[in-house]
Amino acid sequence: MNAITQALAIDLEGTNVKVHAVCPGLTATDMSEYGGPVDDAAREPVRVALLGSDSPTGTFSNAEGALPW
Repeated sequence: MNAITQALAIDLEGTNVKVHAVCPGLTATDMSEYGGPVDDAAREPVRVALLGSDSPTGTFSNAEGALPW
């Protein structure tokens, strides 16, 4: 996933498209009670989706912020 994110970010450089990978963490569902609520899992993907056009591209993050590749 990391390589695909980086490759897409490079291919789309110079366009208005930003590429990010986000790990929402464990989320409690009907199939598993382990993890946090869906609202918590959605915060980082929504934050990243709302980043401006001057934001970096090709990032990997979770609820605690940027993660190293």
